[in-house]
Amino acid sequence: MDKHYTLYIKSDCPYCVQAREAVFRQGVNHTIYPLDKKPNRLKELKEFYNYHTVPMVFVRENGMEKLIGGYTDLIAYFDS
Repeated sequence: MDKHYTLYIKSDCPYCVQAREAVFRQGVNHTIYPLDKKPNRLKELKEFYNYHTVPMVFVRENGMEKLIGGYTDLIAYFDS
């Protein structure tokens, strides 16, 4: 089964822009959720995952989803 990446971003965040560009460059299946107008949703995600920066990058494979982390974590994940 293919991997699917989910990115929660803010449009004014340079690391979010770079993460978005990275998934486009890799040509992977992905969904991007800009949360600029949804601060409560972003707060909920940060609290639930105990991860307090953006972007928040997840990968889903074989029905399991896991938090990769932020931009540098995503690049390291792609490089591994």
